[in-house]
Order: sequence, then C-alpha cells, then structure tokens
Amino acid sequence: MRLGAVFHTVLVEEEPGTSDVVDVRVDVREAPPRDVRLGIGYDTDTGPRGIAGWRHYDFLGGGRQLGVTVRGSEIKQSAAIDFLQPHWPGASNRGRLLAAYQLQDEDSYDLMRSSFSPPEVGVETMIEWIADWIRSDGPMLGKPTHFEERAGQF
Repeated sequence: MRLGAVFHTVLVEEEPGTSDVVDVRVDVREAPPRDVRLGIGYDTDTGPRGIAGWRHYDFLGGGRQLGVTVRGSEIKQSAAIDFLQPHWPGASNRGRLLAAYQLQDEDSYDLMRSSFSPPEVGVETMIEWIADWIRSDGPMLGKPTHFEERAGQF
C-alpha cells in the first residue's frame, strides 16, 4: 500500500526509559479514502486536453483500490477502470485488473511523399534512367561519383 494514500500523517516516537526494551509510540492520522483529480492543459501537437480521475483507496475494506480515469484531447481520448487487490495471490504480492479504452484520430499521411522517403520507382527503373541519361550525354555536374571518389567526398 502507498503510505500517502492510506495515512495523512505518521509520527513514530521512542518512549523514554532505561530498560533494554524500547517502547515505541506510533500516531497515525488516516487520509481521506477517496481522491478526485482534475487537470487541463494545452499541447502544440494535440491542442487543449483534460484529465479527470477518481480513486477509492479502501474500496470494500482491506486496502482494495478502485479507480476511474478519463483523458481527452482533440486527437486522443481514453478511459480506464482499475481494481487493485493487495496480498493476492500471496502476502507480499498484489493483483491488478485493468480495463481500458483508447481512441486516437490523426490525419494520415503518405510516407512515400515525405522528403526522406525512398523513390517510388523500382531500382531497376532508376538504373535504366541513369544509364539512358549518361548514353544521351545529359548534362553533368562535373563532380565525381561515389565509385570514382574513394575518400568519401562527393
């Protein structure tokens, strides 16, 4: 369990004494069992966005947690419900069940038209075009090709 979610304040003090056994006094103040969170923001990629969440830190007792979270922006929306069962399947373990839904709506784009894309023609066609250009004495830039320059400078 998260200490901050269950207790608001934990104060541990050693009781004064002279014996070999030390008495310890622990004072705790329980935190509210429920938490509500709201947030808004703006992102240059997604525009306005918001989040709302609710969590119960002692759902049905025993430190079980139940939470609901909703997020939204112009491009992406999501909702999730999660349940946490402490000490399951063993004393030092905890089990979590999560159900989530997400929708993302972005304008698609064609990678073949981006400036870093490979050519849209096959390699054989490209080689044929270059060979025809050279055979027809097409204008050259006067610079060596990769195969003519071994120092890596083109």
